[in-house]
Amino acid sequence: MKRRPALVSRLWRKLFPARQMTAAKPPQPVRRPVSSLEPLEGRIAPATLISATTVSYQDLDGDTVTVKFSKAIFDLTSPTLATAQANAIFSFTGGSGVDGSNSSPQALNLLDLTKAPFKSGANVAAGVSFTISAETASGSGSTVDVGRINAAGLALGSVRVDGALAEIDCGSNAVAVGLKSLTLGSFTSAAGGEKSVIVGGLGSLKVLGDFSQAHLQVINGSSLLGKVTAIGKIGSVDIDGSLVGKVGATIVDGTTYANWGLIDAAAGIGSVKIGSNASHGIKGGLGANSGAIVSGTDIGSVTISGSVVGGFGTNSGSIQALGKIGSVKLIILQGAEGGGSGVITGGTLQSATLVHIYGGTGIGSGGILTVGNLTSVKVGGTVSGGFIESQANIGAIEIGGTLHAGSGASTGRISAGGSISSLEVGSLVGGSEANSGSVFTGTNPFSAGNIGSVKVAAGLYGGAGANSGSIITSQGNIGSIKVGSDSVGSSGLNGGVGSFSGAIFAEGTVGKVKITGNLIGSSGADSASLHSFGKLASINVSGNVIGGAGEGSAAIFSHDQIGSGSAGNIGSVTISIVFGLSENGGAGAAQIHAEGSLGKARIGALVGGSGAKSGSIIVGDGAISSGSGAIRLNLFDATAAGGAGTIEVHGRLASLAVKGAVRSATIHVGEDLGAFSAGTLSDTIITAGGQAEQGRTADVAIGKITISGNVENSQILAGFSIAGNAVNADAQIGAVKVGGSWSASDLVAGAVDFDDDGFGNADDRKAPGADNAAIVSRIASITIAGVVSGTPDTVSADDHFGFVAQEIGSFKAAGTARSLTKNFTDQPVQLATDVALREIPLTATI
Repeated sequence: MKRRPALVSRLWRKLFPARQMTAAKPPQPVRRPVSSLEPLEGRIAPATLISATTVSYQDLDGDTVTVKFSKAIFDLTSPTLATAQANAIFSFTGGSGVDGSNSSPQALNLLDLTKAPFKSGANVAAGVSFTISAETASGSGSTVDVGRINAAGLALGSVRVDGALAEIDCGSNAVAVGLKSLTLGSFTSAAGGEKSVIVGGLGSLKVLGDFSQAHLQVINGSSLLGKVTAIGKIGSVDIDGSLVGKVGATIVDGTTYANWGLIDAAAGIGSVKIGSNASHGIKGGLGANSGAIVSGTDIGSVTISGSVVGGFGTNSGSIQALGKIGSVKLIILQGAEGGGSGVITGGTLQSATLVHIYGGTGIGSGGILTVGNLTSVKVGGTVSGGFIESQANIGAIEIGGTLHAGSGASTGRISAGGSISSLEVGSLVGGSEANSGSVFTGTNPFSAGNIGSVKVAAGLYGGAGANSGSIITSQGNIGSIKVGSDSVGSSGLNGGVGSFSGAIFAEGTVGKVKITGNLIGSSGADSASLHSFGKLASINVSGNVIGGAGEGSAAIFSHDQIGSGSAGNIGSVTISIVFGLSENGGAGAAQIHAEGSLGKARIGALVGGSGAKSGSIIVGDGAISSGSGAIRLNLFDATAAGGAGTIEVHGRLASLAVKGAVRSATIHVGEDLGAFSAGTLSDTIITAGGQAEQGRTADVAIGKITISGNVENSQILAGFSIAGNAVNADAQIGAVKVGGSWSASDLVAGAVDFDDDGFGNADDRKAPGADNAAIVSRIASITIAGVVSGTPDTVSADDHFGFVAQEIGSFKAAGTARSLTKNFTDQPVQLATDVALREIPLTATI
């Protein structure tokens, strides 16, 4: 016999005074038959054995307890036999059993229906329903404690205990429903560990108080050959209080406490409802699976008025289904010390709605996990250190607060083996460990890993861990991205020490990107960066893109994946300011980089930093080389720390317009630059190679050039490669107009400085490389409003500068036109001591 529970009837009345069940109606007096048994019946009827269906006794607290069966159990034709039958079924602690007197208080330790009499070869208790109720001396309803109900091998109807039950065993391999319904005041195992086994279906479980430390297992019935003959499913679970495991801080006496507070159904549960207020819920304990609901197949729905909280035990405080879960509603899902504690896991999950998810110190604690699809998750508050994970696809995820890292790696994460249809979150905050506070898709290598859309209300914040505070897809696309700002309007993508921290990385295409706030890189490589491995439709940053010390930090990069015609393309870029750090800046930081093409770009200021090609625009350097549409800037300044600001377009650049100054910059165009304009130009090099396909007599490498102010210490070179080498003797320049003066600068088409001592002297030659006899290198016209000058002798006595081509259409400076030979005889026109206008011979090459 298993251990008996302590009596808790008085405690029950204190805890649940308002939940007392209505007292059973007083049993109707049994009409005594007129027979030779009448004297004996006189002893039995008023005492414990009231009728063939009813027994009463005095509980230890003085209440009268009535056990009433739905059909006759006892054979009253023989009082002695009836008493023996009752004593075989009823086992008491204290008192004198079924002896015809209720004068001795006693507790019902065991109700053993396997000991009921047989009739026609069958146990008469098979299929019986019964109630166990109590009332006080005044007739008001009360509660009763029952140790165990044993009906192993017997299917039962409806069973009701108006108090605490520790254990029940029933059901049959031959009957589909092992127990039609079970209604209890509480399912309580004070001693702990009692296991109730029901073979076949349990129609419903209703508990008015707590399900505490007990273990209810509903199993399939099967034949000797292993064929399932009865489905072990629970129709519904309804607990008004809490589902509780063995709560405590330490394990004592070597007890494992495994499965204490566990409801386990082999073939599914229709629905689960726990709690009547926010203080109720599922509370894990010390042992594995303590405080848990486990289904071998499906769970229809789960509604919990309060929270699911893990404990020390593995998988404690959990809801587990190998099949599908319809829906889950609760307030808080919280992990603890136990691995897998505070977790909802299923084959699939239709929806989860809750307020907060908190991870624990146990591995994989505090979260939602599905093997199959997870259709939707809505978290009103935060996910802190917890997780939402599907090994397949996730539908819509909405988190009103922050997705926040915990203390360990991969804490505070969202992960999908496949795709996520939409993601909406307040903010992402990474931590000190890798992959914390982040979102990942495509973790299954055979899945695409797309994200339909991303909305982050208040920014991504990287931490010290690699990929912390980031969104990463593996071989997947992102439909659109919106990142908002915090209360001070400064958020967006914010990098950390970890590589790719505070970043968005899509190993596929990305749709429209709208960032309200900044991209601020840090010391981590690629921190606060945005990467696509296919087309990036557009990016609009209302704030600034600020590089950090990390290589590639705050970069916007569309990579060229071979096999896609649009790979590496960026449709359009709109940004307030882009700049790299002036000191200790990372290479490629604050860089706009499209390995395919760039449709157009409009940037307030492009400011280079100390890192190589930081504060730059790079286009068309991928496997499928392409070019750029119009680029418009208000300022292009690379004077800081040596000036690394670069615009490098390996294909064609339709136009480059800078409203203000261009300072200390490099502009390289692999093919032709359609048009160039700037406010002023200083300490800058501009090169362009020439048209991809020449015209019959034209190869315009640089079209119209308009500088509204001065040109100083700069070179504009047509017919030169990205690397700065002369490669095209046919290169031409359109009309050049300068509103200010021209100082110590070169304007060259299709020529090379042979001795590398500066243009404008006799060693200027026709460039090597492409040379179409029908095309001559040419500058259409040059008009300079101010004066043309070189450098004073006090600066350099032997430098020189030139306007050089095979043909120059016209030249005018400071209101004075200069006549040209137009016969390619290399007769220079000296414009200043160290500045010459030269038309080089057609045959003069290196």
